[in-house]
Amino acid sequence: MRELKFRAKTFGGKLIYFDLRECYAGGQEVLDTIDYETLSQFTGLEDREGNKIYEGDILQIFTPKGVEAYTEVVDDIFKAHNLSGVGDYFGSCEVIGNIYEK
Repeated sequence: MRELKFRAKTFGGKLIYFDLRECYAGGQEVLDTIDYETLSQFTGLEDREGNKIYEGDILQIFTPKGVEAYTEVVDDIFKAHNLSGVGDYFGSCEVIGNIYEK
């Protein structure tokens, strides 16, 4: 079962991570402080460094030929650019940012 973890920015610009079950168990104040346009759910996947991959993350995918693609995680689907056979190397990806960072 996938963890119900989320990431969002607060109205003050701070990036926070939280579990939805915690919010319903008395942590309602978390939901009152976040900017819902930046809300991202954990995909259940990790990159090669062990970082959790969330919706909105930008990944760099490495293959034996070097960096082959950059992809953005959209609603649990990878919107890839320049993806000729990169799926075989997904385990060699690294989170390099997210669409909410400027």
